[in-house]
Amino acid sequence: MKVFCIDPFLLAYPRFEENTDNCAEEFINYINTLIEWGDFIDGNGDAEDIYVSFLTDQVLAEVNGFPEWGELEKTITHVNLDKTIQVHDIHSIIYRILKLPSIEEKININEILFDFQNVECSISNYLLTRGTFLQEHFYRIAILECLIEKLIYKERINKLLITRCHQHSSQIISFKSEILDHEPIRESPIFNLDKPDLVGGDLIFCTDPEYISNLYNSVLEQVVELWKNSTSEQVYNEAVMKYANDANSQLEQPKLLLAWSFGRKFLETLKKLGFDKENKKIEILLRSCAETILEENLKDTHHLRTGKSGNSSQRERQKDKAKAWRRDIDYEYHLHYWKTLDNKIEFASVVTHNDMKIPE
Repeated sequence: MKVFCIDPFLLAYPRFEENTDNCAEEFINYINTLIEWGDFIDGNGDAEDIYVSFLTDQVLAEVNGFPEWGELEKTITHVNLDKTIQVHDIHSIIYRILKLPSIEEKININEILFDFQNVECSISNYLLTRGTFLQEHFYRIAILECLIEKLIYKERINKLLITRCHQHSSQIISFKSEILDHEPIRESPIFNLDKPDLVGGDLIFCTDPEYISNLYNSVLEQVVELWKNSTSEQVYNEAVMKYANDANSQLEQPKLLLAWSFGRKFLETLKKLGFDKENKKIEILLRSCAETILEENLKDTHHLRTGKSGNSSQRERQKDKAKAWRRDIDYEYHLHYWKTLDNKIEFASVVTHNDMKIPE
């Protein structure tokens, strides 16, 4: 599942000086980025969860970020965009964005207090070029996206933070901050947070809608690298979760993921067959794990039976009556797993075609 939230900096008008090439470049980037995101929101607003902060207009007022009609018209003419872009078009996009649903309303909060000086963000050097006020509100939006994941969706989601910069790129950034206090609007799940409370995770820093269509290839590449470089079960676990959430977000009707875990022999068996270092093998194993906890492509799953006969009963684990299953990874390799009576998955082993064993 994907959740978008708009950084106020996307809308903040860059003040223009006529004889400064860099300012002209930034202004053109500002106009083009606004139009691109405006088109994306118009085309996807009903299908995607897209939020704006209800403080955005206050932020723009504080930094003198609303483009005044006359100044905007003069600048558009000066940079030779007047034949294709009208001032009305830009103002219309800004007001449509400001009328998007509020992320604060979704969480039912008025405000959060956080330790601005101790926020951990992997692109903090880039943010310094914005000035303190816009930097602080970037962090605030990031915190709100982490909160909406934790309190509302209650599962891992793809958190996209829509913004702009000089170079069009999309990247996953890491973020962590301590919430010191909060002010709910009314009955709110934020009451369940401790004070102080630490929130964080991965966010997708997104500056160009074109990259949304390529997002999942980028995430796959990063997940494969995460898996290849893993030195602990926790990191392997994180890679499966990232892949499964990405796969889930692409379903027409996203699902709740089944609870899952690794069995005691799982990592050992996959390493013996090269599923820890070979990219293609890692990709197909991650896909198989994700499909299992999403209960997708069930035609690729089969009972592991007590005997060779098709009438033999499904194998059952003695300690908890969990059922044994086999999923085709491809023609040569298979994923064996247990499914408990309360619908939890335990990945047991990766095996070759003729291997019907499953570790308990």
